[in-house]
Amino acid sequence: MILESGYLDASNADLLSAGRLNALPYNGTLTLQFAAETADSTDSWIITLQKPNGDVPIDAQLVPADDPGTLDDRKLLQVSFGATQGGHFTVSCTKVGAGANQLTYRAILKP
Repeated sequence: MILESGYLDASNADLLSAGRLNALPYNGTLTLQFAAETADSTDSWIITLQKPNGDVPIDAQLVPADDPGTLDDRKLLQVSFGATQGGHFTVSCTKVGAGANQLTYRAILKP
């Protein structure tokens, strides 16, 4: 299993590009979890996801709000996809507004 997690304070065009999940090391299931500190009309986070084959199953999805730094299963945005070795999922996280809104994320690859 590979687990990557963290926080964003600014937009990121390719969230998984800097870690071990840039090119998937083995076949498995990729699960992505997201929660924003705020999700309203003035401060929010938007997620777009492109699969390795070019499909875009998530486009401009609003991330739900939760307590800062928390990934509560009842409040987060969670998606899972079958993943093949060598593939790359492009996850674009866009911050909307100028507030101190933080995005909490977790990416898990299981064989």
